[in-house]
Amino acid sequence: MKERTILKRCLFVNSFLVIIKMFIGIKYNSNLLIISAIQSLSDLFTDIASLIAIRFSLKRANYNYPYGYGKIEYIASLFIGSAIVFGSINIIVSSFKGGAEVSSYLLIYVSLFVMIIKLLLALYLKDEALKSNNSIVLSSYKEALSDSLGSLLIVFSFLLLKFNIFKEICFSYNYIYN
Repeated sequence: MKERTILKRCLFVNSFLVIIKMFIGIKYNSNLLIISAIQSLSDLFTDIASLIAIRFSLKRANYNYPYGYGKIEYIASLFIGSAIVFGSINIIVSSFKGGAEVSSYLLIYVSLFVMIIKLLLALYLKDEALKSNNSIVLSSYKEALSDSLGSLLIVFSFLLLKFNIFKEICFSYNYIYN
């Protein structure tokens, strides 16, 4: 029962972050933030899958499943791990499409806010995973931690773009090697 409460809190936080990222990304025409919101949407799906898995794993053994439903947690963990991999690939591929521009410092502040919230969520999930010894909560912790690191990269990218550091690095590289 406690795991369901933990994952419902995680679902609420991820829903909140999706709404903020999508709204600010659309309002300020930030492809990077919109892509991040879409990746966070996959977090919502993994949270829902985790809640379903927890619900089934708590069922008692019966005639059809004499050993119970506990192994469904491993399947849910595999699903969460796959979502992390595909989300990471999506962000990496999308980052090479170019055309990125930071029109407002608000984008940097929103990305910092999201990073801090995701890091706090990861710390909360780690604490709860250690207490409950549940593989789904542990997988959710790893997912939240990787999302906070992804948000850190987004903040770093925004800073590079805002202060034209990336263009200066490319210019210096061309000057030295051409």
